[in-house]
Amino acid sequence: IPPTPPTLTVQLQNTLLQQYCVDQGAVPGSIPILYECHFEQPQLCYYNTDGEIIIGEIKSHKYNNNRCLVDPGSGSAPTLHECHLAKLKQLHMHWDFKQGQAIINKATKRCLEVAQGESSYYELVIQQCTGQGWRIEHLVTSF
Repeated sequence: IPPTPPTLTVQLQNTLLQQYCVDQGAVPGSIPILYECHFEQPQLCYYNTDGEIIIGEIKSHKYNNNRCLVDPGSGSAPTLHECHLAKLKQLHMHWDFKQGQAIINKATKRCLEVAQGESSYYELVIQQCTGQGWRIEHLVTSF
């Protein structure tokens, strides 16, 4: 029996609140949330060479069902859209990111950040950059 290959779990964490990770939130739904890190499917995040941030399980290598992080251009709530539809609609889905630094939308120049919401809980927001940093953290496991 061949050995089971290791699984790579990748999460996106804000450097200020390292116990919380970006999570795809309710499905169906299009609002990503901040949630306590648990290294499960809803928190899988991938940053690709095109500058897209895919949140949740990679469902198709053909791009059709993967959900990309989008800056809606107005308001403060980030959204998730199927990547192929976001591309067709020319939504703001491309980001600049370097480990430990800000996540900046290439078109709007706004940042993905964490802010305290009205209910005192922390939430994901898109706003003028204040210098918050992000890290892609990974956990390698084998079954």
